Amino acid sequence: MTGAAPNDPMVNDPTYNAFDTQALSASTTSDVQTIVQAANQYVAQQHFVISLLQPYQYALYQPWLNVTTINLVVTGSRCLFNARFWIDQSLER
Repeated sequence: MTGAAPNDPMVNDPTYNAFDTQALSASTTSDVQTIVQAANQYVAQQHFVISLLQPYQYALYQPWLNVTTINLVVTGSRCLFNARFWIDQSLER
């Protein structure tokens, strides 16, 4: 939606914004599903963004590295990733 934080490509489309407004005012889950399906089809037809499928972030880990807590904090246009790790010494080589 125009002005929303996840709108990285800065799309400003009144038709799509109307889908968002309709979904927020829907009274049943099936109504929301219908609206979201129509919105997804509209976005696919408009080709707002062309993905070149070139990842800029990677998550690599070893089998002995374990994670207990993961927090993703989004502040403005910045994402912070907080986690608690420990090493399972029985698996470490």
